[in-house]
Amino acid sequence: MDAPHLLEAEWARRDVMRKIGLFYDKVWAYGPPDFYDPLTGLDVPPAVRAKMRFVGFLQRSLQRNQLPGHRPEGDYILVTTGGGGDGAELIHDVIDAYQQDPKLQHKALIVLGPYMPARKRNKLLKKGATIPYIKIIEFDNRMEDLIAGAKAVVAMGGYNTYCEILSFDKPALIVPRIEPRQEQLIRARRAAELGLIEMLLPEEAKDSQRFADALVALPNRPRPSQSNPHLTLEGLPHISEIVAELLDRQAGPHLSVIEGMN
Repeated sequence: MDAPHLLEAEWARRDVMRKIGLFYDKVWAYGPPDFYDPLTGLDVPPAVRAKMRFVGFLQRSLQRNQLPGHRPEGDYILVTTGGGGDGAELIHDVIDAYQQDPKLQHKALIVLGPYMPARKRNKLLKKGATIPYIKIIEFDNRMEDLIAGAKAVVAMGGYNTYCEILSFDKPALIVPRIEPRQEQLIRARRAAELGLIEMLLPEEAKDSQRFADALVALPNRPRPSQSNPHLTLEGLPHISEIVAELLDRQAGPHLSVIEGMN
C-alpha cells in the first residue's frame, strides 16, 4: 500500500491496526508470501497476523469471443499507464526515446487510459503522430487481449497490469510511480530483484538514450517464467478454497476482507 514508514504514520492517525483486529475476520494478501508482506516494517499485533492469508497473484485470461483484427498486425510493444490519470510523463518519455534513437524501430501501441486529462491526451496524440513506429489510442476495454498479443510491455506497474504481465508471460519494463504512494515502486523493485521484470526509475527514464537502449533490448529479455519458473498465479483457486472452508462453517461469523498490497 505504501512505504512502511509512511503507512505506519497514516495508520496510527486513523487507528487502523486496532480496527483491523476488532472488525475484520480475515485479511487476504493478494500475492505469495515470498514476494512481499504488505505489513512489513509495521508493529503488527499477533491477533492481526493470525488473520492473514497470502492467496497468491490473480490469473488473468482472455475473453472467449475474440474480435478479428482487434490486435495490431505483426510484433508490437504495448505501452500502458493503466487508468492514465498520472501516466502522461511515461508516454512523453517513450516518445522522446523514439525521437532520440533511430535504431529504436519496434512498433509501439500506446494506450493512454480513460482518466488522462484531455489537454495532456491531445498533446501526446500530436507529439506521437510524428513517429512512424508509434500508434496511440485513447482507451481499450480488452486490455488483456492487447497484452496477450504484445511482444513486450512497458507500464507503470499497478497491480492489475502486473498480474496481466505475469499471466501472459511477457517481458516487461516497469517505470513505477514513486509519489504520493510508493506501492508501485515497492512492487517493481521486488519483481526486478526476482528477475521478473526490468525497472527504470522515473528520473532514469528521463534519460532518453538510456530509455531507448532499454526499449531496444526489451523484446529479447527473458519472460517471467524463464526467470522464475516456480512462479504460480493461484489467487483464485486459493480464494475459492478459503471461501469453501468458511461456507462449511455455516454457524461462523460474517465474512469481511481487507486487501493487501501485493
